[in-house]
Amino acid sequence: MSRFVKILLRRCLWAWVSVAALPGVSGAQVASFAHPDGTTHWYQAVRVPGGIDWATAHAQAAAMGGHLATVTFGAENTVVFQLINHQDFWTGLGGEQLGAWIGGLQRPGSTEPAGGWGWAEWEGFGLPNWTANQPDDQGGADRLCYGGTPSGRFATWADVPGATRLKGFVVEFAGPRVPRTVGLRREDPGASPGYTLFSPWRSYDSFLIDTRGR
Repeated sequence: MSRFVKILLRRCLWAWVSVAALPGVSGAQVASFAHPDGTTHWYQAVRVPGGIDWATAHAQAAAMGGHLATVTFGAENTVVFQLINHQDFWTGLGGEQLGAWIGGLQRPGSTEPAGGWGWAEWEGFGLPNWTANQPDDQGGADRLCYGGTPSGRFATWADVPGATRLKGFVVEFAGPRVPRTVGLRREDPGASPGYTLFSPWRSYDSFLIDTRGR
């Protein structure tokens, strides 16, 4: 196991301990996904029985050292959904079953209901994994969660107003990549060819990362 992966695992453990101390938070589950870019991404499903709105979930994810999950591949979506495929993460609201928050949002001024959707981390949307009849812009919906069906739990998405209080959110901890890191490549004599020095935001650690994210 590489030094970077060990550090990332320690951070996930620290984040789990931190989550347990947040008001109204009731536990978390963790899973990983081998991303096609060669890095490993970790996901933490955080349950909030009293409910949490999107903006607060987004802020808490950042405080944990990650961000709300950005789901751009089918296999990745399966991993994330399995974490929240439990009744404790789902809310019955307005005749729909709604699951945990993820990091999708609709840019202001976009064409309704399907225009301007993307991820808060500025990744390409990639996987328009909408539930049938979604998005619908009901109530000015401009944030993303799982669900949107009258009954049952499904690995598809719905648009929901950001002020809605859902029972959880999914945090993603990713390998270093722009814009979440600042990289300095050294090519002078004595440097390590093919490696980049990364200093992630909100961290006192630095890493030498090769082209496969190790």
